[in-house]
Amino acid sequence: MGKPKLKSTLDRWEEFEDSLREISKYHNELLKGQERVSKILFRGQSDSEHLLESTLDRFFSKQVSLLEYYNIISEVKPKIETFADRQWAIPTYAEYKEYVKNLDAQFFKELEPKEYLAYLRHHGFPSPLLDWTESPYIAALHQEVVNRNEPDQDWLWKFDIPVTERHKVLSWLNKVNIDAFSLFGSEDSLIETIATTDIFLKGRDCDL
Repeated sequence: MGKPKLKSTLDRWEEFEDSLREISKYHNELLKGQERVSKILFRGQSDSEHLLESTLDRFFSKQVSLLEYYNIISEVKPKIETFADRQWAIPTYAEYKEYVKNLDAQFFKELEPKEYLAYLRHHGFPSPLLDWTESPYIAALHQEVVNRNEPDQDWLWKFDIPVTERHKVLSWLNKVNIDAFSLFGSEDSLIETIATTDIFLKGRDCDL
């Protein structure tokens, strides 16, 4: 079974669900014939013109190396810990430099400061991380969905869900409790979710 040819620019939400079934069918066929097939991952983006680039890529006018970035986040760590009232145990710059030199997978698992990096990413600090999810519906909160199999990215699709389908998409996601607050649990996400359900989904935005 060959890789399915799927429509990129969609007209209806239902076409997205049809595409998901095709992808799932293709992935299941791959699982039957190979020892290792990676998971299917999805990423949602608010604009179909956006590239797959991180906030770090967009923040700097030049390319920043892994070591340069690690040096930056190491330097700012005391300030962030003071204001966040939290602490993270992360490798020293010398240890991380040794990791980059050796690029040993096991060493990576031991040294990667995942929690600190995730905190920075989700609180607006420029980050090399891109958010991916195993749920296409969580990704669909952002209207445009990029799909890939990780980590080799040997196949990838992009689906552009039209803005005219936004009400239908958000209504469906609301019914299955997928919204900003259920994902992030912050005050900001709670206010965003209330605005979406009580204004947009109830059609009150039409009268404003």
